[in-house]
Amino acid sequence: LFARKWLTAGQMALLWGLVLIRLAMPVGPESSVSLQNLIQAIGQRIPTAESPVEPWRPVIHESPAAAHLSATDLKTPDFNPISESESNSVTTLLPMFTRSLSSILLFLPLIWLTGALCLLLYTVISHWRFTGKINRITASAEERLLQLWFSCCQSVSFHRKVPVVVFDEISQPAVIGLIRPRLLLPVDVTELDENQIKLIMLHELAHLKRRDLWVNWCLFGLRLLHWWNPTYWLAASRYYSLREQSRDAMVLRWMKQQHQNQSQTDCSREYSELLLTLAQRPDAGSRWRISLPVSMLGFLKNPLRKRSLANRLKALRSATVKTHPVQKATILAVIILVAASGLTDADYPPVEKAFDENWLSQLDVDYYSHPSPAGPLILQVFDLTRPLNKIREVSQITADQARRNILLLVQSQLSMQPEPHPIIDRPVAKYQGQNYLIVRAPESMQDEIRTLSEAWAQSGMGPVKLTGIELTSLTDVVDQSVFADLSQDPVPVTLKQRLKLPDESTQTRAEKEQSPLRIAVLTAQQKRELIQKVQNQPNHRETYGPHLKLFNGQKIMQSLVYQPLTLRPYVVRVLEGNPTQSKLKTMLFEEGIRIFLRPTITADQSALHLHTIVQQSEITSEKTFKTHIAGKSVSVKSPDVTTKRCQANVKLKNGYSLLILIPPATKSKFYHYLLLETEVIEKTDAP
Repeated sequence: LFARKWLTAGQMALLWGLVLIRLAMPVGPESSVSLQNLIQAIGQRIPTAESPVEPWRPVIHESPAAAHLSATDLKTPDFNPISESESNSVTTLLPMFTRSLSSILLFLPLIWLTGALCLLLYTVISHWRFTGKINRITASAEERLLQLWFSCCQSVSFHRKVPVVVFDEISQPAVIGLIRPRLLLPVDVTELDENQIKLIMLHELAHLKRRDLWVNWCLFGLRLLHWWNPTYWLAASRYYSLREQSRDAMVLRWMKQQHQNQSQTDCSREYSELLLTLAQRPDAGSRWRISLPVSMLGFLKNPLRKRSLANRLKALRSATVKTHPVQKATILAVIILVAASGLTDADYPPVEKAFDENWLSQLDVDYYSHPSPAGPLILQVFDLTRPLNKIREVSQITADQARRNILLLVQSQLSMQPEPHPIIDRPVAKYQGQNYLIVRAPESMQDEIRTLSEAWAQSGMGPVKLTGIELTSLTDVVDQSVFADLSQDPVPVTLKQRLKLPDESTQTRAEKEQSPLRIAVLTAQQKRELIQKVQNQPNHRETYGPHLKLFNGQKIMQSLVYQPLTLRPYVVRVLEGNPTQSKLKTMLFEEGIRIFLRPTITADQSALHLHTIVQQSEITSEKTFKTHIAGKSVSVKSPDVTTKRCQANVKLKNGYSLLILIPPATKSKFYHYLLLETEVIEKTDAP
């Protein structure tokens, strides 16, 4: 209503034209007045979910591990019970629906391309046949029409030579042709009086002077891209309708200038009668009706034509009303503001550059991480008599096969050394006699092999399969009573110092109990209920991880899909030398979740102990300080890293699952649930 009262048809058409221009722009220049800035600000203020049950406090905690917790030692969460059939249907149908939706999405580009090609071929072929038929018709030589056309062109200062073609397969006047435009008139147009023919010609001249034919071709190109987009069809329809009203207003203004002694009401009434006369003409039924020419009433179907005609008749009442200069200036300012806010993208803050790239290339930058805890290579002999006997007993293989499997797995562990030693001094392992394995490796690797040997001596080398499901929710849906009351499991002093963990003696009991990282054991029923509860939450996410196959006692590192582990480099030290030899010492800081898992099968092969360590690192803030490098003042950022750690050793039977809860962090509002299901595989294959 505001637009109809204060804006002219041309101004409203310009606003809808801005919408079409925005559709044609995949990206725009960044601006602080962009409408996207307002949308982002509103989106950040709208609450996305209910407040968490236990808000996370950004305080460094450490939760020591429990000593061999069994599933019976843990409390059961208070979930709403569901039937077995309902649980199976939910867990089965949802992955099927997800896979079907993914398959459909893969075909969307092909569907779009097919629609665009069909539209292109249909329009080009139709227009080619239409123009071909017009080219076979000679221009009209009727003196009356040519004099009227010449008079109209002179009155509006249009100096291009445009032939007049009388065509019997159109029902409405139109202009066509980008390079060589032509005026198309129906055969029976000569039945109209000269004043009506003049109004028709002035309307088509308005299209030529505003280059509407070029605009039509541009909109056709945009239609090929957005033929599926309802926004395009709405904007294009409104633009075409308002453009016709604007051209009507141009005709009335021209007529008013030519007939100063004639009232505005007479001009409007005469033009309205002409539109009604043309609308009552029978449709020629031409098969060449397309939207590329610009016609008097448009090549529209009858219902759309009636509505467009009604709007044009209403607009004629105020087509030549003069507006106040202040109103014009205000409307112009509003249109400029709309264009500046709608045709630009959000203004993101620029990334601060601490160093100029050309200048930095002249400096000596040394990238390094924490010193490796591997240490020097030492020699140690392992007696594998008990592990070999147990592997032969459990796996039903020969002694040679057992010895080969152990050697292959030990060599695989040695090859995964974090920082390999020089090629002439690498860790090696080989047999001495039948049951003795000589290993030359750092002390940390010796401890790892000792742990594997003890696990093999207890329950063989039988493989273990781990299956993971990762879920995220904006609300914590797990009853806190399900989590274990973790007992003491001391963290090595060196690790505690490196992670900057607080001293246990300085922590209160409440701080220990409020550890943000929690671990629990769930039955199969509890697992299904948890999955269903998360799926009922808005904006939840879930992904099914790959099946991991480990050997008994083998240690792996697991990360999350929705909160992956990343490494971010920071300058931690500046060594000032001469201007060409200044050194920058950088360090890679971890940010994300790191989960260590070590499954150990029990002696009776009925369950396993899963030693779990969950470590969360987050760069909570950055401190900027000034320093001088090679005689220049630069800004260096130092990160403040918050680390949380939780570990436990739980006992799992086949069918039970380990639940790891990671609450929201500073940069994430989601609760992360990692469900790990274990299975002891009876048959042992070679590693």
